[in-house]
This record gives sequence, structure tokens and C-alpha cells, in this order.
Amino acid sequence: MATMVVHMTLLIRSPTVVGYNGYNGCTHDTTNKISYSCGEELRARLYSSVQKYKACGWSEGIKRTYRTQLNCFQTFCELLDLALVPFSADNVCLYIAYLVDVKSFKYCTIVNYLNIIKHLHKANGVEEPISGNWQIQKVLNGVRRSIGDAQKGAELMTPRLLLIIKANLDLNSQNDICIWSACLMGFYGLLRPGNFLHSGKYVEHRDIQICDVHYHRNGYVIELQWTKTVQFRERKLNIVLPSIVGHSLCPASAIKELLHFHFKRGAKEDAPLLCNLSYQMFITRINSILISNDVKQHITGHSFRRGGATWCLRIGMSDSMIKDIGMWKSDAYLRYTEVDLSRIFDIVQSFGASLPPR
Repeated sequence: MATMVVHMTLLIRSPTVVGYNGYNGCTHDTTNKISYSCGEELRARLYSSVQKYKACGWSEGIKRTYRTQLNCFQTFCELLDLALVPFSADNVCLYIAYLVDVKSFKYCTIVNYLNIIKHLHKANGVEEPISGNWQIQKVLNGVRRSIGDAQKGAELMTPRLLLIIKANLDLNSQNDICIWSACLMGFYGLLRPGNFLHSGKYVEHRDIQICDVHYHRNGYVIELQWTKTVQFRERKLNIVLPSIVGHSLCPASAIKELLHFHFKRGAKEDAPLLCNLSYQMFITRINSILISNDVKQHITGHSFRRGGATWCLRIGMSDSMIKDIGMWKSDAYLRYTEVDLSRIFDIVQSFGASLPPR
């Protein structure tokens, strides 16, 4: 069984090859050309390079996802004494039932977990059994009809919640000003949590540094080096944080105070903007504050992205502008916005009032 997954594990493991620096997989030093003494040595070195470039083919986030899916699939195959590759359509149907009845996964999760079977077969040069298979599609349709396909988005961050959070932070503390700055960056920038918070070790050139913050006469601009939709350094994206003088939710004021803390302690320009603030530390503190204030919503990193996008929609911002600010390449932004029921009533009432009385 182990030999069947070797190609896949090479692709999704954390790279240990020379040239890996954690920034989206690898870097390439064009100054160090391959040296070789014979054709066999050249072949070996080129083969090593091919493995390195394959390992860089997926982002670290995608690799983590596939590692989780692979572990689940391996466990299932061990329980039923099945080979991972090749895998029959009948066994795929059994795996789908396993994901529903044993793992209690949602429908969308089940569909995603089938991806590892496709990739395992492609990595081993074997035709994958899922695409276009009538039997598998019928089982998936049955699962969808049985358990539903409703997807509940993250709880919305709102201006009211932001004010509660601010009231419970000590903005004279560097740790708390980091948390407050992160809140406003996520809300105003419609940011994914991975864009402004690190989940593990800080990674230079990927996580936001002090030098990525630029002063503007109307506030500050934060330059993102890497996002989910910009993984090949083909362009940089700017997060605009306006100055709203005297407003409790002014993001420029928070960034100004944060920079003041950094400069006071002599921080270098390549130091992390949010110090050592991790995703887990941030979310834990935010939810702790909300719980202590009897707020029932459980906040996640995506709460800021959804909340900001929904507020943009509420104030009448155009769809195209919401997509631009949130860096959406498709209409996926629609899953992040939530139309307020009172706004729908207002629109329908306007519709009714415009009708002729008789």
C-alpha cells in the first residue's frame, strides 16, 4: 500500500529540499547553475529538481488539505483491507457511505474528500474512477438529498461587535493594539485570515511586515505580497485603511499607534507588523471578550471577511467594487455576503408602492 502513495506523498509533504523557504513552496536561485561531470549525474540532479518543482506545485494550504484527506482515505482502506490505487467505482461508493455514516461529514466536505482519490490515481499514472461515473454520481445525489447541502457561513463581524471588542482592550498595550489593528485590517480589507494572521511560524515575505505599510495622505496602504489568489508573485495587492478622524473605528489611527509602538522599541522594517500574533491567539482573545459580554456569536477569521463584505452590500456598494476590495476572482463573494431582512422589506415595499392603485 505504501508504494502506491509514494508519488502523492512526495507532492504534499512539507518540502525539505534546498531552496524551500516556506514562501509558497520554494525559491529558485538563478545564480547557482547545476554543475555535473557526466550524463548520469546530470540526470540525477535534474530528477531532483523535478521533484522539487512538483512539491512547489501546490500551496502549503492545499498540501495541508490533501494530507488530511489522504490520512482519512488511508484509514478507510486499512479498515477494509483495500489498495489505495487502483480503486474501483464500487469502493468509491463505499467510501462515500463511510464519510456520511462514520465521519458525519457535510455534503460539500464529502465532495472535496474525493479529490484525493483522483490525485492519487493521476500521480501513479492510473485512470481515476470518479469523473463521469454514473453510479458514483447517483450515490452522491442520494447523499445530497438525504443530508442536504446547506452551508452555514461564519458568523458576521459587525460594527457593534467591534465596539465591544475595543472597549475591552487596553490600547496602551502593544499586544492589544496588535489585536485591534488586526480586527480593523480584516474588517476594512475583507481579508481572509491567512492574509493578516499566521497559523504557525512567522514566514518572511509572506506575512505582513512593517515595511509593507505605506503612509498616504488619506490613511495607510498595506501591500500584500501573497494571497490565496496571488500565489506566484505576479502582482501585489493593496489594502486601503482610511483615516476617519474622531471615529471609534478608524483603522488609520490603530495602525498609527501600532507603528508608534514599533518605532519606540527600535523594531526593524522587516519585523512582523502584528508582532507574534497568531491566528489561534487572535481568535481565542476575541471570543473570550465576546463571551464575557454575553455575545453568543462564535467568531472565526472569516467572520471579518464576511462581515466587511456584508456591510459593503448594506451601504449600497457595487458588486464589482466589493469583488475588487475583497480580491475575489469569481462570484464566490456572493457566499460571503448576507442580505439584511429589513433591507429586503424596504425594497419590496418600494416595489409595492410603485404599483398603480387600480
